[in-house]
Amino acid sequence: MIDWMQKNRKFLVPTLWISAIAFIGSGAVGWGAYKYGNAGGDKIAKVGDRYITNSDMQSTLNNLYSYYNSVFQGKFTKEMANQMHLQEQAFAKLIDDNILLNYADELGITALDDEVIKEFTSIKAFWVDGKFSKSRLEQILRSKGINKKQFEEEVKKGIILRKLTNLLKMKATPLEKEALYAGKNLKKDIVIKKLTLDPQSVSLNDEEIQKFWQNHKESYKSKLSYTIEAIRVLAKDIDVDDKSLEEFYQKNRLQFKNSDGKIKKFEDVKEDVKKAYALKKIKKAALKKYLELKKGKIKADETITVDADNAPFDLSKISSLKQGDYIKAVALKDGYLTGKIVSINKPKALPFEKAKVLAKADLAKEKGMKELRQKANTLAKNGIEDGVELGFLTISQLQKSDKLNPQESNALAQAIFTNENESGTASTKSSVIAYKIKAQKLLDSDGLKKEDAVLSKNIADLKRDSVQKGLIKQLKNRYEIKQLVQLSKKEG
Repeated sequence: MIDWMQKNRKFLVPTLWISAIAFIGSGAVGWGAYKYGNAGGDKIAKVGDRYITNSDMQSTLNNLYSYYNSVFQGKFTKEMANQMHLQEQAFAKLIDDNILLNYADELGITALDDEVIKEFTSIKAFWVDGKFSKSRLEQILRSKGINKKQFEEEVKKGIILRKLTNLLKMKATPLEKEALYAGKNLKKDIVIKKLTLDPQSVSLNDEEIQKFWQNHKESYKSKLSYTIEAIRVLAKDIDVDDKSLEEFYQKNRLQFKNSDGKIKKFEDVKEDVKKAYALKKIKKAALKKYLELKKGKIKADETITVDADNAPFDLSKISSLKQGDYIKAVALKDGYLTGKIVSINKPKALPFEKAKVLAKADLAKEKGMKELRQKANTLAKNGIEDGVELGFLTISQLQKSDKLNPQESNALAQAIFTNENESGTASTKSSVIAYKIKAQKLLDSDGLKKEDAVLSKNIADLKRDSVQKGLIKQLKNRYEIKQLVQLSKKEG
């Protein structure tokens, strides 16, 4: 999902300007504050005649964090933020905002006092008993660490940017509405024949397999593995008495709930309590073994070689270690492991005999799919007999067809609705679908009338966004942009 979001950032950020509601309603970044600025003050950049401050950056980051955290259902992490370049997004957004604010200044667009008052008195977060409350406003601003002047400035910026972007609005023409509606609601009468890959039915000989392996040697390597002198400390080796277990249960009983959220009785979860208690105890024992092994006071119990297929623990826990390094204590399913890395065995090309099974399977898929595509092309060209009638479908209806799996229906929709061919094929990793278009239905005037308002808004938004993007691009040559500090992070 993150990869998709990185390619579609413009779609993700819902508004160019930060509304007052977003400003007071955003949550703080969940892993510590970002600190910018320097001994010279709070300013981090200058765009034209306007400055961007540390406070601007922090509030924009908080807004973006709140938005993405909502998208990821409360699971937006620091690592995900780094992957999506959250700081860079926030900074770029502030640059664009301030370019437009400079242009608004030049045009003489301002926010009047009564407009500012109307804006923040309309925010329901500041209401008590159905009407605006000044004390409620002050209470919320204090809780957010925002002073009134700072808040009013944000409200003004929002009003100015909204006025400017409203000037960029362009109405949708009838032809544009018809084109967008037709694209969404064009129906095609479709008949298909699905051919599914069966690798077992593909005829292969050793000569073919060896030639395929020879051409793809680098694809068949041994896995990265580690040879480790290891000591395991297991939960079953820990002796516990009922009194200790009951004391542990009382201190940690919130860990032992049923599906309804009720705490289970000790008698019903005794084995679970024993396991949890033992795991806590053995971690201390494992750390002790680690120190003793490192100091040469004890020797390892066994030498093991582990890779991604057979490792009894998460290999990422030791991925940063080198040959000769000691493993402190990594969790196993039933205990902990400590030890020393004897060697790190890098992947090597497998000899043919060891790679044969894998190469045969890959060749069977490749050859099988090639044969299916040839058959499907013949069907599409000469006619489909005994095909499945899908009937008249729009692109969205085809994508939800219960006659195909999601990958197949999406591939078929892409093939049918992105070209004008009456017949053709669509492929997935394990199937090829031949199709023929028997007929199509164009514009439905009644449906167009029903969707007129939605179509008008969508088209107007698209046109405004396009004009706005072009305007910002032009204005970047007009207003000097100076970055005054590096975007570095210090956690608070």
